[in-house]
Amino acid sequence: MILLEISQFLGRLHPLIVHLPIGILFIVLLFELLAYKKKYSHLRDAIPLLSWLLFASTLFAGIFGYILSLDGDYPGPLVSQHQWAGIILCLLALGMALLQSDWFHQKRRFPVLVQTSIWVVIALLTTYAGHQGGSLTHGEDYLSLEVLRAQKRSKPDSLEAALVYEDVIQPLLIRRCGQCHNEGKKKGQLSVTNLAKLLKGGKTGPALVPGDPEKSELIHRIKLDPSDEKFMPTDGKTPLTAEETTLLTWWVKEAGAAGGKSLASLAVSPEIRSIVAKQLGMEAGNGGEAAKETTEQLNIPPGLAIKADSTAIRQLRAAGFMVRLLLREPELLDITLPEGTKVDWKALEPSLGSLSKHTLWLNLAGNNLTEKELQVLTQFTNLEKLRLDKNPVGDELLPLLEPLQRLEAINLVGTRISEAGLTKLKAAGTIKRVYYSESSSP
Repeated sequence: MILLEISQFLGRLHPLIVHLPIGILFIVLLFELLAYKKKYSHLRDAIPLLSWLLFASTLFAGIFGYILSLDGDYPGPLVSQHQWAGIILCLLALGMALLQSDWFHQKRRFPVLVQTSIWVVIALLTTYAGHQGGSLTHGEDYLSLEVLRAQKRSKPDSLEAALVYEDVIQPLLIRRCGQCHNEGKKKGQLSVTNLAKLLKGGKTGPALVPGDPEKSELIHRIKLDPSDEKFMPTDGKTPLTAEETTLLTWWVKEAGAAGGKSLASLAVSPEIRSIVAKQLGMEAGNGGEAAKETTEQLNIPPGLAIKADSTAIRQLRAAGFMVRLLLREPELLDITLPEGTKVDWKALEPSLGSLSKHTLWLNLAGNNLTEKELQVLTQFTNLEKLRLDKNPVGDELLPLLEPLQRLEAINLVGTRISEAGLTKLKAAGTIKRVYYSESSSP
């Protein structure tokens, strides 16, 4: 496992190392051309040394590139073309280094014009290899005539007229996922370039299950903790925001992951409408109402410190919690403890407490927590959404909820809350939605 990780790390150095021979080559070419002027003729004396440096750096770039290609997420023909271009460049660099060595000059000297011509050929081949490398990284259509001919979809006149997939979801997926999941570079054999390919999926099967986000691999991957090896996007790329994740989840569940559906044809909450408006850049066009809805949706607490306790966040993540940012200034959090995660609850209570004022959404479902362990809830006075479903809690929980004056939604499905307790809870002023089932009580 360690050897595999080292090889993957070395392979990922290829994009960094490959710029070194490119820089050396164009310095050589510059010196070669300037040396035609008498006052710069001395520059040609540096070219033999630069030629050896070019050969060495090209060789190392090729080795690291080969290691990267073993990752298997690149189209075979394109990789082969790129590799052969690199091999030829390496051999040409070695040849030029030998041709300009003192040992070769003692036997024969090539005309300067011939040497210059070879350097120009090497530069052209480098440009070709670089284009192939760019296609491997960004897709074969990244720099092509198709890109110039492509017609951008017109922005809809209003939110109601917007097609959810075509105007919102597809641009979002291409922006966030398209760099690694396109026709030129199908990581995991998945392409997000159009809906048919997205539904087809990749190595692990369909990326989406229409109507069921819980079984949709794409939704599952983007909701994982960033420290998880299966979390998407990988390699340090910018993760999807909480709003983008909410939007994708809604589209799969409510719109059946389908195309051609306008916003007007679907049941849309103010939260989703606000997110769609932001994606389309229509906040100003709606008189600022969308931005206002977003602020009100997050219900930013007054007087809150800009930054949350970063040490506490690291401790929770290390213990298995998922901690996501809902907003950056001030930092507002969405904290989830995945179902069935075993944690040292007593040891983590201080960390939870220090993040309580910054937490708007808290999900502790399915973790066998009792009222004794949930005493820390009284500190979450800014909480809006709380999930305690599938935990063995009863009416003794209710006093712990009294300080949560901002709480708007709570899930108590599968708990021991009684009908009387439920009635009392519903009578509380702020709670708008209580999720509960009759089978929850004993």
